[in-house]
Amino acid sequence: MSKEEKLIIYTDGACSGNPGHSGVGIVLCDESGSIIKKYYRYIGQTTNNIAEYIAFDFALQESLFNNVRHLTVYSDSELMVRQMNGIYKVKNQNILYLHKGSSGRGKAQSCLWASCPTLLPFFFPLES
Repeated sequence: MSKEEKLIIYTDGACSGNPGHSGVGIVLCDESGSIIKKYYRYIGQTTNNIAEYIAFDFALQESLFNNVRHLTVYSDSELMVRQMNGIYKVKNQNILYLHKGSSGRGKAQSCLWASCPTLLPFFFPLES
């Protein structure tokens, strides 16, 4: 994959049961919407909300690997997007750990969020 200045990434995390067997998936697109890469992975036993955060984290890692300066992330997790945008507080301790890493507010992964001068997380509801 070539290095991109701007990326659009669609993320999703899911589980069978809650908690249950979980997986994540991301689709990377260039700014015209053409698919560059698809990625999915089984992540073990966890909750749906944690899977959503892990998918978001994979999106940030892909942006870092590709020197992306402007990243737009779409997710169907309204909770995660509102937490990442500071609209909702994070109360769950397991999610708080992931949120701090993904949002750049923690020390462990703060480079992920900081690596993108423009990062826009958006809620993208699933169509019925």
